[in-house]
Amino acid sequence: MDYEENEIYIFQYSKISPRRNFFYRQIKKICNRGDKPIDNIRLHDFRHSHVAYIIDKGEEPVIIKERLGHASITTTIDTYRHLYPNKQQETSNKFDTDF
Repeated sequence: MDYEENEIYIFQYSKISPRRNFFYRQIKKICNRGDKPIDNIRLHDFRHSHVAYIIDKGEEPVIIKERLGHASITTTIDTYRHLYPNKQQETSNKFDTDF
């Protein structure tokens, strides 16, 4: 299936499992578009960046766990704990506004 250059999909539904390097090739195509290609990003890094973004937007850990397919919330928290550095201060500040 041919796609327009601006219609490259990395994740798409299919009943057929993609070939082993499908995601790598799609990411490489995206990174090499335009006048100033960027360094290729690994799929793992893309996943981590996505989680960092949705944590920054305030998504709850249990939703992130489900989105990533982790079997346990502990895995999610242990992996991404460093992205929650201000949560204790934010929680404390909530109490300050009530008194």
